[in-house]
Amino acid sequence: MVFADRELLAERASSLGLAIDLAEYDPAAPARPHTPHSLEIVHVPLARASRAGTLDPANARAVLDALRLGVQGCMRGEFCGLVTGPVHKGVINDAGLPFTGHTELLAELSGARLPVMLLCGGGLRVALATTHLPLARVSAALTRERLADVLEVLHRDLQCRFGLATPRILVCGLNPSVYSADAGIGFARPGNRFWAAALAAGIVTVDRDTRAALTGRGVGMTDLVKRATPRADELTRDEYRDGLARVERLVQWLQPGAVCFVGLAGWRAAVDRKAVAGVQPDGIGGRPAYVMPSTSGLNAHSRLDDLADHLRAAAALADRA
Repeated sequence: MVFADRELLAERASSLGLAIDLAEYDPAAPARPHTPHSLEIVHVPLARASRAGTLDPANARAVLDALRLGVQGCMRGEFCGLVTGPVHKGVINDAGLPFTGHTELLAELSGARLPVMLLCGGGLRVALATTHLPLARVSAALTRERLADVLEVLHRDLQCRFGLATPRILVCGLNPSVYSADAGIGFARPGNRFWAAALAAGIVTVDRDTRAALTGRGVGMTDLVKRATPRADELTRDEYRDGLARVERLVQWLQPGAVCFVGLAGWRAAVDRKAVAGVQPDGIGGRPAYVMPSTSGLNAHSRLDDLADHLRAAAALADRA
């Protein structure tokens, strides 16, 4: 279904040498498969004939009318989705029509309290924390409350619309090394044995691939402290405590089967200074917690087989929860 001016479509098809049958859309007619060289259209008349490559504020209202008709059809259940072409906000504003972008218009027409833009491509989904704002207003708009609301929308729709399940297990490191931060992958340093242990334990199947770990095995990853350092012993007790509060909120939100803390130092600093490796008597965020030794190459006391056993035990805890 195309919402556009009939004469414009016919003229453009002729100039391109395309033989296309333009049929008027009949909402009362039963749906039928698309046939080649034809388009069903909803005629949205232009105020003035359009010349290719020339923007005309006189036709701005027709652009908005086409968007509104498409949205209204979706809201009535006539159409399964809406695909829009690029529009020029400046030309629409020059016509005296207030317009900041598709997102705000879609929110207005659908009654959405909080519109969230999501960019998708190559398996990657990126949600934007704001909609169209002047750059000077962005920092003031990035409040804790707004970020929480956007993340809630993102979390719900990733599950409902994209089929991403709740993590089976959330792995929480102490903090990223400078090497890992540059690589964008947790435990990335070659001397770190996390990925080797995780492969041996069977909780992941691809080395150093966080996306495959999450989508294929339900293993999510985060850190207690987000500040990258060459060594974890540079972190302070306050950083660990603040980080634990953040992770607790994350766990309450995601509700994974269990949380596995890699490295005793963080848990001891923030929760129990006498904690030993294993299942912890007090979980976190209403979910079971397992603490294991650090997988860093600096931890010579733990063998690879022992680390793999800990990860197996954490996974078993998640499966029992």
